Amino acid sequence: MSERDEIRRIVAEILELPLTELDDGASFTEVYFADSLERYRIVLALETFFDLHFPPEALDKIQSVESAERAIRALPAGR
Repeated sequence: MSERDEIRRIVAEILELPLTELDDGASFTEVYFADSLERYRIVLALETFFDLHFPPEALDKIQSVESAERAIRALPAGR
């Protein structure tokens, strides 16, 4: 599975959505009505799965599958 596919899988699981209904550019909060706990769970799941740690300033920027992928790629090598 690609990095994006794994991100999609994690997000869909936490938001309890079928993968087919998940739009990569859609806002977790504005389109899927995710609350702060669900967003926090998404970030934690991404950190766990990809074995990385997002800096605090990146947390508010993770609003969609696309922004999560950008945040992961912006981390230095070795994460």
